[in-house]
Amino acid sequence: MARPAGPGRTALLDAGRRLVADDANGTTLGTLSVNAVVAEAGMSKGAFFQHFAVRENFAARLLG
Repeated sequence: MARPAGPGRTALLDAGRRLVADDANGTTLGTLSVNAVVAEAGMSKGAFFQHFAVRENFAARLLG
């Protein structure tokens, strides 16, 4: 089950938004990788999956 919203979740979502908004890197929502998000957020992959059970949940939160 995903963790409640908090600083970690916010940092991951902010990182995802930055990556998708940066036209220079060519990243789209469809090509956004977990590795790129955690690197941008300065967090671990394990932390990502504590907040989002699957990548699709993360993508849905970015859109919503």
